[in-house]
Amino acid sequence: MNEKEMNEALEEESQLEFNRFDAGAAYQIGQYISGLAISRNLKLVVDISAFGKTLYHFSSDLAIPDNEHWAQRKKNTVMMFSHSTRYMALKLDDNQSLLADKYGLDPAEYAAVPGAVPIRLKNQGVIGAVAVSGMKPMEDHQMAVSGIRRFLYPDEQNLNSAA
Repeated sequence: MNEKEMNEALEEESQLEFNRFDAGAAYQIGQYISGLAISRNLKLVVDISAFGKTLYHFSSDLAIPDNEHWAQRKKNTVMMFSHSTRYMALKLDDNQSLLADKYGLDPAEYAAVPGAVPIRLKNQGVIGAVAVSGMKPMEDHQMAVSGIRRFLYPDEQNLNSAA
């Protein structure tokens, strides 16, 4: 277990906390990620859910049904543990069998593979997840984080695009 990376993953999660979250927020985050997928011709699925329902879903032309399944498995893992799948992969030392052995979870329904990030409301906890699947796991993770950061910190994005 890499404690430094785990702490970095936890710090990242703490920076991605929402004051509010609704269908409009999901749409803005999803549109940004989907726009990148289209403009870059990526094989990508993005699924944003909160309050027990899907608020945004996109599947690019190159995506396959397996990408849909991976997004769902990643989302299930976030909802079970209230942490990103990046954090869970680090915690389990990338040993997927521990999901079943240690936690009794069906590996067909859960995956501790980077690509899903919790939607955490300030003073309320995790209410959903942004899940991305189709690229390499850390690329999926970065895409989800990028969409959330763009929504939460729009001024930061404007500064970066000016440079």
